[in-house]
Amino acid sequence: MEPSGGRPENHTAFAVVSKTYHNTNVNRNENQTIADQYAVTSQQGNSPETQRSTLDSPQSLNGPQSLLDDNPHDPMISAEDAFYMERYCYILGSWFDVFDSAKHFSRVVPHLSLTHPVLRLSVLAWAAKQYYLTNLTQSVDTSLAYYDRALRMLTASINDVSTSSPPAVFASCLLLAISELMGDSYQDWQLHLEGTYSLVLTHGWHGRSVGLGGACFWIYARMDVLSSLSTAECSRLSTELWMPVDDEIHIYGLLDSPTLEDWSNQTVFLLAEIHNLLCKVRAAESDETFNGFLETWNALKEKIRLHKQRQPIQFKPLAVLEAGDTKDNPFPTRRYLSESVSLATQFWNVAQLLFILARPERSRRERCDRYRTEAKTFMTLAKRTVAISIHNRHEINWVGATQLLSVTGMAIVDWAERKALLKCLKDIHLRTGWNTHEVIDALLAWWGWSAPLNERGQSWTDVHQEIGPYASVSEWMLRMFDCGVVMKAARLSSQTQ
Repeated sequence: MEPSGGRPENHTAFAVVSKTYHNTNVNRNENQTIADQYAVTSQQGNSPETQRSTLDSPQSLNGPQSLLDDNPHDPMISAEDAFYMERYCYILGSWFDVFDSAKHFSRVVPHLSLTHPVLRLSVLAWAAKQYYLTNLTQSVDTSLAYYDRALRMLTASINDVSTSSPPAVFASCLLLAISELMGDSYQDWQLHLEGTYSLVLTHGWHGRSVGLGGACFWIYARMDVLSSLSTAECSRLSTELWMPVDDEIHIYGLLDSPTLEDWSNQTVFLLAEIHNLLCKVRAAESDETFNGFLETWNALKEKIRLHKQRQPIQFKPLAVLEAGDTKDNPFPTRRYLSESVSLATQFWNVAQLLFILARPERSRRERCDRYRTEAKTFMTLAKRTVAISIHNRHEINWVGATQLLSVTGMAIVDWAERKALLKCLKDIHLRTGWNTHEVIDALLAWWGWSAPLNERGQSWTDVHQEIGPYASVSEWMLRMFDCGVVMKAARLSSQTQ
């Protein structure tokens, strides 16, 4: 597959992505359906005049009136636009750059947005959305106004490629997608990913693409993997399209030592391959498919071995501390070099954890027996993943790990460890604005806590002993293997009602 610009345009894919965003825009024009999801409250003494830093509040809250009135090649002249751009540059851009050493979204996108209004609107929409979610005294109208204009311009840009560069459009898609993801609009996030998927196919972007397009590809890839984990379905983009065909030896061989960035992105690639296999084994395991699935699993085992062998030394923990004596600190502490290393380690742990689940078996009894022998390793991986987010309290790490925590949280069996995880998820929401309520509710239901808490009129913060059903680690593992089938059945049932 050729990099961007090396293949003819796929007009069918352009039509698909344009239709996706057009439909999203039609729904979005009903602004109150989104605004009503948030409870806006007023608070005395928290006006823009009382804020100490320009990052705390814009000077004007009258909406993005002058965004496109100035020359798009010149600096912005709207104080409100400048406020949200500053928040993006100093806070949000780095969230996307977690595995990007060139920091394209922090260093390239801001100035590129001055010449591409669709990109600028998308940047400001995300910044305004995040500001609203962390400062609920403000109105959501500003974010919606930016968002609506960005969607309309994005549709026009996709239909007429001369109005904006492909990488700028790609970046705009991702910025609008994360704006939906961090709020309550899970369905709209999925729509954005569908549209972005078509855009990736159109331009042939892949893991070896360079520049902003390459950076966008790996961000999309992470979103695609996290989306697949949340739905227990295969990734939208086949992993066969993630890398050029002749790159297999380079990736998994020992021809060179990977950089932190390369190793992290390759970990995401491995997680996608492993989870896709798990989904296929769940759906179609039989005597006829066993040999083929086992061959794929063994090939992945070798890739994991080589990937572990090539892990840069920077991924070794700098400190390992024992867990505290109280139930408030039940996890050992591991300190890492940076937020990027912490998050990549969590992706790596989850990849290994799902690899244990994914091995095909000839019978359910064989699976149960194997899970019992691997329960300790499985639990260690789950606990380490959770512990990283609890003790490495960096926003860059937190926003990328929420879905990983929902997966590993399913494996946690100790009530004190469960409470520590829930507190971490609550802190993630308070600090970043990221919607973690659905993850918390899903875990409470999975552990069997929801019903007894509702009966008692209590919250999970009131739990001081186990209140759910007891099950061994291997039994929880078996439930996790089965859950993909259960989730799919639940979705099909809801669609027919």
